[in-house]
Amino acid sequence: MNELLKSLKADLLGRRLLPALLLVGALLCVAVAYAVMGAGGGSGKAGVGAVAAGRPAAATPSVSTAPADPKEAVSETTDGAGYQRQGGAHDPFISLPSPHVAKVKTKKSSAPTSASSSTPSVNGGTGATPTTPKPTPKAQPKKSVYHVAALFGLAPTAPGQSSQLTPYEDLRRLQPLPTKSNALLVFNGVSSSGKSAIFTQLQEGIPHGPGQCLPSALQCQAIALKEGEVEGFEYILPSGQSVTYQLQVVSIAKSEASAASARRSYRLESAAGRSLLLGASPSVLANLRYSWRRGVVTFNAHPHHRHR
Repeated sequence: MNELLKSLKADLLGRRLLPALLLVGALLCVAVAYAVMGAGGGSGKAGVGAVAAGRPAAATPSVSTAPADPKEAVSETTDGAGYQRQGGAHDPFISLPSPHVAKVKTKKSSAPTSASSSTPSVNGGTGATPTTPKPTPKAQPKKSVYHVAALFGLAPTAPGQSSQLTPYEDLRRLQPLPTKSNALLVFNGVSSSGKSAIFTQLQEGIPHGPGQCLPSALQCQAIALKEGEVEGFEYILPSGQSVTYQLQVVSIAKSEASAASARRSYRLESAAGRSLLLGASPSVLANLRYSWRRGVVTFNAHPHHRHR
């Protein structure tokens, strides 16, 4: 054992650790002295008094502990102050109050907001809102306008002889046939059924064919012929010789037109034909009434009755 201690001592001294050993020993002595003084309490004070008894006591200020404030938390601080500067301690189990946010009052606009201002732009931007398209006006009801094509002229006198009929396309109302200077018939218009064309005789003639007499067979003031029908009219010349004219209705076509076009068609009557009817058959002109709204001719037995 002695050999071991001697060896350890030689190692420490040989490695130049003597200053470190001295420092560690001094620290150990200070620690032991501090422990003895703290444990002794009053004995420590007596020792200090005994040490100080050999020399005169110096005047030292008296130190007294301040009374504890129950409203402030007691804690130690790193700078030696006895009390905190901030106030009471906070309980960590109680949540902190939320910060108060001031409410901003906004004034309501008195004018109503337009619906179009909140509507997003079609292009995704902030441009002008699209305008509402104007409603399309309702289409006016169409009026009926009839177009009649016919053939009229001298009938063949012998079998196989070619006829000398003149074509008339889209007859005008009150148009004389065959000509204004040699008028035998006047075209009045289309019947209310839209299936017959009505003609008035200006000279006495004997009708032969499928045509319907108006107003009756005994009073044949006008002849109504359907599409494709052929009617013959026999006239007696002043010399006593008879001559026959032939009338054929080729087609009766109906079309739709505006009210303005229907009125124009109504006004496009033949002035010459009206004058001839007034001179030859004024009663026929009074009884056969034309309606531009329907585009047809109606027979009215009471001329004083207003037509529609």
